[in-house]
Amino acid sequence: VSRGVSLPPDLRAGRGASLVHAAILPGARLDRGTTVRDAIVGPDVRVGGTVTGLVVRADRAGEDAVLPPLLARIAWPLDHAATQVLPVRGSDRRFLRLMWGRRRAMAVVHGDQRPENDRYAGHARFLLRRGVDVPAVLADAPDLRATVFEDLGDATLEARYRSLSRTQRLQCYRRLLRGALRMHTVTPSAAARLDTEPPFTPELFRWEHELFDTHFLARHTGLDAAERGAILGELAGIADRLAGAPFGLVHRDLQSSNVMLKRGRCVLIDFQGMRWGPVAYDLASLLCDPYVRPTTDLRDGLLAFYCARHPRGEAVLASFWPAAVQRLTQALGAYGRLSALGGMERFAAYIPGALRLLRQAAAQAGGVPRLQALTGAPH
Repeated sequence: VSRGVSLPPDLRAGRGASLVHAAILPGARLDRGTTVRDAIVGPDVRVGGTVTGLVVRADRAGEDAVLPPLLARIAWPLDHAATQVLPVRGSDRRFLRLMWGRRRAMAVVHGDQRPENDRYAGHARFLLRRGVDVPAVLADAPDLRATVFEDLGDATLEARYRSLSRTQRLQCYRRLLRGALRMHTVTPSAAARLDTEPPFTPELFRWEHELFDTHFLARHTGLDAAERGAILGELAGIADRLAGAPFGLVHRDLQSSNVMLKRGRCVLIDFQGMRWGPVAYDLASLLCDPYVRPTTDLRDGLLAFYCARHPRGEAVLASFWPAAVQRLTQALGAYGRLSALGGMERFAAYIPGALRLLRQAAAQAGGVPRLQALTGAPH
């Protein structure tokens, strides 16, 4: 037992259990070797392994009616399982960590706002067959609007990036790019039965531009409608350039917050929005990522690594900076929208970094002088 711990008189704890900054409520039981850190363990919960956050018995999480039938799908006993509710991620999904002793699983329960969430399990199985490292599916319950998959822990590439050595970063990104290449080079015939989101088209590019205009330009700059319209005209030119770029099956949100690190693995998540589009869009999402902002030498080396292995590597390279402009304007629009929502204010912190990256992308892509001037101004 360490500092900041509150224990009930009836606690049953196995040998080797350790607690730091934890509150244990009456009736709880800790298995041998359990580590409880920064956690509240609810009444009559039995847990093992490493425990964090708020953990309650699954059969007492009254607001989660989905848990009993979901646990039945993976053959876990309801009265012995526990659940930890994880923070929201800016969508209509809820993430629940399921626990049974030392066993762990992750459940994603979603609403009906985004039909793409129903495709998660099918997409995961498709990508696994092609050698892309994604979570293994333990149960697919479309009738419950839920999926259960392996628990990859809490360490995202975004969260761990600063603590990784340059060699570790390089190894991780190369693994990710190899997986991306396998996805990007899937043939349409091999994916004929895969139900994906609508492909990148002029309309989708325009939608991303409108997101940027509505939620970033209109809210965060002093530009009038005519000036904003001129920037949108430049972005239409970027979309025209991407229309002829190498297309493939793309993740759409291939960024550090959607990569989990576990025991040397770099695992992609949030791929339910897969669609056909310019493969450079994925590369730009990963290598011009406002969450971590990879260094120029790391980005350039990784871009060369990928392009040397893609059948149309030179064309991918030529489309990289226009794709970075497209992706970063989309990201700024998303940050502007999310930061205006209650509980999502943290996304505003990524705007300055995204602007710096956009300034570089605009200069490299060329043909967008008004956009480049905008990104060079203070905000």
